[in-house]
Amino acid sequence: MQEIHHFFHSLFSLTLDFRVRLFNILALEGTVISLIMIFLIVFPAMFFSSSGYHGGMPAFFVFAIIFTVLMLEKTRALIVSLLELVLYIEM
Repeated sequence: MQEIHHFFHSLFSLTLDFRVRLFNILALEGTVISLIMIFLIVFPAMFFSSSGYHGGMPAFFVFAIIFTVLMLEKTRALIVSLLELVLYIEM
């Protein structure tokens, strides 16, 4: 809980310029939407609409997992990547 408080305080502290805080809000929102929408919904939909494993979609799934690892750190990267792998394997 303390880690979450420190994270939000560093991004949205009142000592930061208003534009910096606004940018941080937009960046955080964009990251959350990207993780949910792109990698967990859009890529699987594209997979089924483009011939699945017989098309070029496996390359996009590898890209999605690698991008997630590069975007997140440590335990979060591991957990989200494992969730993506499970979702992709279940298809």
